[in-house]
Amino acid sequence: WYYLVYAFAGLAVLTKGPIGFFQPGLIILLFLVWRRDLKALLHIKLFSGLILFLAITLIWYGPMYAMHGSDFVSQFIGVHNVLRATVSEHPQFNVWYYYSAIFLAGFIPWVFTLPLAWRDYGLTRKIAAAWREKRLRLPALSMKTQFLIVWAATIFVTYQLMATKYMTYTFPYMIPLAIGFASYLKKYDRLVLNMAGIVLAIYVAATCTVIVPQCQQASAYDAAQVVSGLADNETAVVTYGGRYPVSLTYYSNHPAYRLEQADDIANKLPGGISWNAKNVMPFMAIEDLPNHPKVLAVVRDRDEAHFLQEVPGNWKWRTQKGIWAIYQKEADL
Repeated sequence: WYYLVYAFAGLAVLTKGPIGFFQPGLIILLFLVWRRDLKALLHIKLFSGLILFLAITLIWYGPMYAMHGSDFVSQFIGVHNVLRATVSEHPQFNVWYYYSAIFLAGFIPWVFTLPLAWRDYGLTRKIAAAWREKRLRLPALSMKTQFLIVWAATIFVTYQLMATKYMTYTFPYMIPLAIGFASYLKKYDRLVLNMAGIVLAIYVAATCTVIVPQCQQASAYDAAQVVSGLADNETAVVTYGGRYPVSLTYYSNHPAYRLEQADDIANKLPGGISWNAKNVMPFMAIEDLPNHPKVLAVVRDRDEAHFLQEVPGNWKWRTQKGIWAIYQKEADL
């Protein structure tokens, strides 16, 4: 079983980076500290297990370092691990209550059973007693419950301390919460069935009526079909405003350039440990557009007015697909 753990840790590191090893390792360590059982570390096949772990991870990390050297270290380790942890990619989400709010929304409907658990465990009475005695008495917990608590709490605190916040970072601590809630709620089988049925119906309805249409609106798939019909091999396809739509190039089979002022391009190219590492799309200077007689511009709809003011040329609106408006450059009069 230990070797299976090291193997899956290796797969986790291949999937998500070094955190795939350090986070489960920290969970196990804190669990053993709570259990006062650090001597268990002597029996976890550490040396041979790490050899297996390295054999799996070096399948990818080895060739990447051999091919890219320090660039691989600075970009993959520096940007996508260290920078994410220390500098917020989305500063507006870097607030103390972010993951608490995600838990309350993401753990629906089971979050509504919290008052039930509060009552069943008599927490009001226990908190009042602790207040009177000025002493917190921890309840006797099974080893399984201790492990689930450490698992959930470690992931929650770890990612709360990280500067970059993502909804998907909550998934690993949803697993122990789900196991714990299932263990508690098994005595309320009728309640569980009713809540699960209602929420499943709501999720299916919301997926079909809200989520799928919103994804289609944001995707450039439909815009790519228009581009495929209008562009030929001499047409320059450019994008303006919003996030760069990778799906435009993928589905249209035409490289799409991100329009920027010539003086700004150098400051947005990848290099060093910065968020520019994400700008791997090709750029085109707005000043170079006159050199291209055939141009199709895919513009974020909320940036259309700015586009028409900033980008010179006679632009003809062709259509709009989702959040993307398509403009075609016409010959100068």
